[in-house]
Amino acid sequence: MWTNKTFTVDTVAAAVSSTVTITATYSGVSQSAALTIGRLALQSLALSAPTTTPGVAVTGTITLAAPSAAAGVLVSLSSSSANAAVPPSVTIAGGASSQTFTVDREC
Repeated sequence: MWTNKTFTVDTVAAAVSSTVTITATYSGVSQSAALTIGRLALQSLALSAPTTTPGVAVTGTITLAAPSAAAGVLVSLSSSSANAAVPPSVTIAGGASSQTFTVDREC
């Protein structure tokens, strides 16, 4: 008679994909299985408004495809124009999957 036991393998977000080997051993016999953990990816960048007027800020939201690792994730930002200033980067806190930032519309 076969007896199965299901268990959970917890994973954390990483900057690169990796493959790990999970091994079970009983009575001197081992069985292994490979698990590929995908890299953490940027899912989206959204703005609260597609247009604005001088002096009115717009909120941006960066969303990851999965929660970040405990140390958090640093995401670089840039703007193609000095008329729309963004911070150089934002940190998505550990365990979070999104972070907001302000886009300042210069006068």
